[in-house]
Amino acid sequence: SRVARSRRANMELRWVYLAVSVLVSTCCAINYAFAVLTDTLKKDFGFSQTQVDTIGTVGNIGQYFGLIAGVAYDRYGPKVSLYVGAFCIFAGFGSLTIALSGAIPNPSVGVIAFFYFIGSQSQPWLDNDSVVTNVYNFPNNRGLAVGLSKAFNGLGASVFGLMYTGAFDPSAVAYLLFITIIPTCIALAASLLAKQVSEAEGRAPAAPSRFYYGYVVTLALMTYCAGIGVYNALVGLSPKAKGISVALLAVFYIAYAYIPLARTEARGAAPAPPVAAPAQMPNELYRKIAIPSHPSGNDHTEGSTVVTDTKQKAATSPDDDHDHDHRHHH
Repeated sequence: SRVARSRRANMELRWVYLAVSVLVSTCCAINYAFAVLTDTLKKDFGFSQTQVDTIGTVGNIGQYFGLIAGVAYDRYGPKVSLYVGAFCIFAGFGSLTIALSGAIPNPSVGVIAFFYFIGSQSQPWLDNDSVVTNVYNFPNNRGLAVGLSKAFNGLGASVFGLMYTGAFDPSAVAYLLFITIIPTCIALAASLLAKQVSEAEGRAPAAPSRFYYGYVVTLALMTYCAGIGVYNALVGLSPKAKGISVALLAVFYIAYAYIPLARTEARGAAPAPPVAAPAQMPNELYRKIAIPSHPSGNDHTEGSTVVTDTKQKAATSPDDDHDHDHRHHH
């Protein structure tokens, strides 16, 4: 039926968003790549280390607005959270790009800090959307779903750091333009797929093997980023090798597309309807479930005798009781 098809589609859509949430969670880490901007702020704008630390602190304060993001998610849903996150990235880091490119002559510490403050507010909005949506969609596998998303809050910093050294170093402005456009597009594209499924659809069987596959890819990506970082620090990568290292990052993220493509549950399975409460069951059905047959073949166990006697007492009229008492008196 149409309802069954809709349920199956939603059950698969939650896996699609689980894979997409990996990208959304990665975008949460753009704030942690502030270190690549420090040299530009010092050399090109003459900021002291104290001023640079002040800018970084103001940006961290922007990440503390998670309370607002949580309230807005409960009231307006996942799509609005992604819209706000995309706006903060575009407005904050886009303004930073303009300021550091020289379009704003001699920007003050306060101006740079304000732009970074706006951009940093994207983190709680995107993180809240990624984590909470997966919790709603996988109530029986919350730990596996949240673990996969939260891993990229830290791992994403390594990913963006590798992108900077492999494709943008030493141009901080080009890197800022990149982290303005790409994460904004990812957040807006994710809003098309972000949806909370119903409770019955969320509690449908979810194959742990899909989560385990995502964990294996994530561990491989962690090992890759750590290995490239250590090798580049100790030995150094050629420009060509740096370009290849960035291209391989795309391979890892493409691998997450297998999560929704895998068919590990029974195809066509739909959420089972909830079992009726005992009070809502027909009387005969309830007696068959609640009152088991006696092993000897007698259908009346001690429990059934009590129930029957109780019902017979309840069915006895006051007049019968009065007659019984009258005979007993005589």
